[in-house]
Amino acid sequence: MAQIPTILVQEPHEVPEGALAPFSHAASEIGVETQRLERRIRRAHRLIYLFIGERLIGVSAIKLPAKSYRGRVFSSAGVASQATAYPLEFGWLYVLPAERGHGHASRLVAAGRETIPDSSLFATVRADNTALKGVFRRHGYMPLGQDYASKLGDHELTLLTAPISHIPER
Repeated sequence: MAQIPTILVQEPHEVPEGALAPFSHAASEIGVETQRLERRIRRAHRLIYLFIGERLIGVSAIKLPAKSYRGRVFSSAGVASQATAYPLEFGWLYVLPAERGHGHASRLVAAGRETIPDSSLFATVRADNTALKGVFRRHGYMPLGQDYASKLGDHELTLLTAPISHIPER
């Protein structure tokens, strides 16, 4: 019998030191800038863990991005004037490779929306990752602006936003 995945949402100050390691690992696996990463993890609004039984299979977070970073993202997408409408970022989404294709990314994105249903969110996704962009779209995120070149690799990013009015009904 298959075990049902469970979600744990925590504020960073509730998380013991060793429990931050999955976020550092996720960041390195998905190509996130790791400079001052632990400090950024501790600044997050919420950390989201996905388990099957006792085994951690995925993570994500609702982040409190620096105003300068948020401004760069929205400016790069050609929509700088809209940056202030999206104070929080959904990010650090990572599912173990062996667990992909089972709806776990969708569970993490849904948990993020349910964690803060009264706030607009943004996320960035590799422009060529159509599967993940589809997951975000199913949870109310829509592309905003134009794709732009990533500073951390040879790929483009798509800015996705989920205004309060676009949160799907459950």
